[in-house]
Amino acid sequence: MSITQQKPGIVYAWLTIALLFTSFCLSCEHGREFEKMEGYPVPLNVAEKAKDSFELIASDSLRMEVDRTTKNVAYMEQVKVLGQDTLYFFYNPGNHNIQYYNLNTGMKEGTIQLSSDGPNGVPDLTGFYVHNLDSVLFVSYMPSRIYLVNRQGELTKKWNFTEGTKSLKPELTTEYFYELTYNAEKNAINAWFHHPQILIQEKDYYLRKGICIEVYLDSLDDYKIFGVFPENYTQGDGIYDFYSEIGGYLTPKYHVINFMGSHEVHLYDRESKKMVKRLKLKSEFASESISPSRKIGQKELDIRKQDEYMTTTPGYMKMMHNEDFSLHYRILKHGVSFRIGDKKRHFFNKPFSVAVYDSEFRLLTEKEFPGGTYDYYNSFAHGDKFYLSLNNELNEINDEDYMLFEIYTLVNESLAGNLNGVSNAGD
Repeated sequence: MSITQQKPGIVYAWLTIALLFTSFCLSCEHGREFEKMEGYPVPLNVAEKAKDSFELIASDSLRMEVDRTTKNVAYMEQVKVLGQDTLYFFYNPGNHNIQYYNLNTGMKEGTIQLSSDGPNGVPDLTGFYVHNLDSVLFVSYMPSRIYLVNRQGELTKKWNFTEGTKSLKPELTTEYFYELTYNAEKNAINAWFHHPQILIQEKDYYLRKGICIEVYLDSLDDYKIFGVFPENYTQGDGIYDFYSEIGGYLTPKYHVINFMGSHEVHLYDRESKKMVKRLKLKSEFASESISPSRKIGQKELDIRKQDEYMTTTPGYMKMMHNEDFSLHYRILKHGVSFRIGDKKRHFFNKPFSVAVYDSEFRLLTEKEFPGGTYDYYNSFAHGDKFYLSLNNELNEINDEDYMLFEIYTLVNESLAGNLNGVSNAGD
């Protein structure tokens, strides 16, 4: 069954770190301005811990051979169960295609080749979602467009959300931490958004009421703005211009929003988009507060200071889930000491930790990982397994001909030796 017959699930979308320097606006179509927030409707609560003790244990590895035109790391990826097969899809920018492998065998199953122009053109790709092999959604940015493509790479449908540079509609944007998600009941997609007018470095950017958008595909002129930034962004005189991206996804119950520079995670009702929970999911490896990059009125950091800030300041770089949303994973990049002229070490040698939560965001466990071994951006979850790329440039086993993953299994410590102990994690 194709998407034209059945509504799609999640659209996974990506935008490069260049969005850190993109400007934003507080006005939208019909001249309406976004409102400024007036406090939070719910209090901030510290997340509970689960009654049972769990642990992430290295249990297996995965090795997938790639050709010379394909990078051995992927930042646009999706795991999808189709029939009896569990497939790992990823975008290869070198050849502008989607490749997919059997997650159980590590063998390549196929390729969906895209065109950059012409009648089947899918240019400026920022994300994708596989519904089935004949219904694959792609997202482009500025202008915002959504494309439906079959396994031959043929374009079967296209939606234009913004048309031309004079449009006052907000641009649908995400980066590779945010899933552009789909609500079948409303025939709507949910995304982060921006307008190219108010600068990300201005305090008003953090005080606006509305950081996410729900767009109704039956009428693209109809949409709903919702969401606010966390307390440490909105209070005080700090600017978080290097941690202004947000991550998020839609579960059967919540719209989840993750913030890189805050311990907070916000939960909105899936349908009404009203805030229902504001949780403090502080890592045990993080200090009580995450410092802003600068104060209001201070000039922007030069390149060296930017590098120093991103090297020494921790941040929650990615949040993800398994396919039934019974497990959620939040990755904290740890800060390391800064050495001038050592950019490769700063980027690839950051230690990090992974916190695991159940379906109601009760903490199950948190595990620390060393720097120089993994690429935590290239990570995903499936079942009770967490897959973590070993293709870090400082890792001596890094091999450009293979995508290498270490597989961790969530184990209930009360069930010694039982790798299926996670079965009650969401109870």
